[in-house]
Amino acid sequence: MKKISILIVFMVCAQLSAQIDRSIIPKPGPTPEINIGDPQKFITPNGITVLVVENNKLPRVSVSLRIDNKPKSHGDKVGVSSLLGSLIGKGSTNIPMEEFYDEVDFMGASVSISSSGGSASSLTRYFPRIFEMFADAALNPNFTQEEFIKERDELISGLKTAENSVQAAAGRVEDLVTYGADHPFGEYTSEESVNNVTLEDVEELYKANFDVNRAYLVFVGNITLDQAKDLANQHFGSWTTMASVAPEPLPVPKNPESAVIEFVDMPNAVQSEIAVNYTTEIARTHPDYFAILKANQILGGGAEARLFLNLREDKGYTYGAYSSYSFRHHTVETFSASTSVRNAVTDSSVVQILSELEKLKNQPVSDEELNLVRAKYLGSFVRSLENPSTIANYAYNIITEGLPEDFYRTYLQNIQNVTVEDIQRVAQTYFPLENARIIVTGKGSDVLEGLENIEINGTKLKVNYYDKWGHTIPRPHSEIDVPEGFSVGRVIDAYIEAIGGREALEKIENIKSFLVAEVQGMVIEAEGVKSVEGKSWNISKMGGQVIQKSVVSDGSSYSEVMGQRIEIEGPELELLILQSYPFPELKFDIENLEYLGTIEVGDKTGHHIKISDNFSQVYDTETNLLIQSSTIAEAQGQVIETDIQLKDYQEIDGILIPHTITTNQMGVDIIGALKSVEFNAELDDSIFD
Repeated sequence: MKKISILIVFMVCAQLSAQIDRSIIPKPGPTPEINIGDPQKFITPNGITVLVVENNKLPRVSVSLRIDNKPKSHGDKVGVSSLLGSLIGKGSTNIPMEEFYDEVDFMGASVSISSSGGSASSLTRYFPRIFEMFADAALNPNFTQEEFIKERDELISGLKTAENSVQAAAGRVEDLVTYGADHPFGEYTSEESVNNVTLEDVEELYKANFDVNRAYLVFVGNITLDQAKDLANQHFGSWTTMASVAPEPLPVPKNPESAVIEFVDMPNAVQSEIAVNYTTEIARTHPDYFAILKANQILGGGAEARLFLNLREDKGYTYGAYSSYSFRHHTVETFSASTSVRNAVTDSSVVQILSELEKLKNQPVSDEELNLVRAKYLGSFVRSLENPSTIANYAYNIITEGLPEDFYRTYLQNIQNVTVEDIQRVAQTYFPLENARIIVTGKGSDVLEGLENIEINGTKLKVNYYDKWGHTIPRPHSEIDVPEGFSVGRVIDAYIEAIGGREALEKIENIKSFLVAEVQGMVIEAEGVKSVEGKSWNISKMGGQVIQKSVVSDGSSYSEVMGQRIEIEGPELELLILQSYPFPELKFDIENLEYLGTIEVGDKTGHHIKISDNFSQVYDTETNLLIQSSTIAEAQGQVIETDIQLKDYQEIDGILIPHTITTNQMGVDIIGALKSVEFNAELDDSIFD
């Protein structure tokens, strides 16, 4: 009987489907009403504003501490805020760090403290204890000289590792020229500025940031107003007003009077970082806010937007191109359109970005684009409400920015109300192409000639030149100074000889290694095999659990991350195959290598050699040893630059192998220690399946 019922349902559905004309695009339905509960509000006797958003669907509670601090400049001590963020939250003066972490982990909870606030979350039954620990860590930080030195040294190490990163230099100089050196957002952290910071500076910043008069506690979840009152008064009631210092007025960044190219010379760059930036002053309460959001989404909000379709899908210049309009509470708003492209198409990419901006201003967008944006906002907005931190953000924004109480309940309706005419109007007003900064970070000898011939309305754009620290410089030389008698082949031969000699290396059929690394307190164990057949096998574990596996075999490759298999193709596959040989230098095509000059890697100077468009290496000018390897790859539509520094070479069976391997990816250092190496091991070929 059950089978017959299912068959009948299937036949009815099939008949209904046959009656639908699928050539007609369905009309969008009505905008759904968003039910975000109004927060209940009270103020503690010592002045903390407390917001409570009760939601009893799940037995969980989260809380966030927000302190409405205005951005401040740190002068010659930039980095003090980063050090405060890394020192605070590691237990308290009442609970040692390890005990603190163990208790939080035991309850399956989370506690995080930042330089100006924090958050905590747990099951309802554990929340009173978690909130107590959260308050204790926030109000009674256990700053010690020992931890300060450790965190300071780690910060400096990360800065050294990323010193020659093109992406790091691009971000540094982009902020500097956009906001100015006297603006908090224009400052950047350097080794010198970090060395100027003392533990006393960190403690003073903590006192200045953690001002009870600017504090907000936002509770979301399975908690009542009375319970929140009791917890806030019990654990934050002793928080007293510290010596408040009125923040200095922020300088207002100025856009250039006419569009200009700001060029950052990075001779080691194998691709260019491009950003088109300008600032404006407009709050979320402005009538044009929603039209600006929608215009930006059409221009560069994702894989379906114009920049992505033009630069990636149509031209094939890049992995991805995007734009964003950042709205900030205390300072100016910033527009940025950005991408990373091959050197050869840098000027063409800039022209295409400018063309898309011009098109947005001068040509009405289509109804199809408007509907696509509406659908995307609907999906992302509704999904975001599943995250308690989102609701906490909304409640906080409403009270600190003076937003209407129904701002987020009517959010989607306001997005829906934006018209084609609105898009064109705000594009002409808030996307000022004629006042844009076009910031390009790349290799001058490859890209400058094209950039210097870019025009807007028949006028060539002025070009300013900077080094990687944002200092103005003369126009970079297009020629690289190559020492007399120098050749790339000699650098590679010298490296091969330095680590053991070609004859010794050619006897190695495979290398089996075991490495232990630590990142943000977590230990990762990595095993790997490389063979002369161009095969490799790598597996990484954390706590005994496999987190990643990668295999290269017979000209193909795949990676498994948390059980999900991803096939590797294109230039990334070619690079992985090359890196799968025990000593890739034996396989280099010397005739096609390119010398990029010398660069500094930490305290060493090295010859920088481009192996391919997404792979380069640096060889010490004195020892001839490999000291850095850099790769560029795509991950989820983003270009990821990875620098690997190699140190502590030790002899194993007559061959020098680096035993300290530091990987810097997206600003995070993973320091690995090589624990064992075996040559010509007995292998089971099934590992390469």
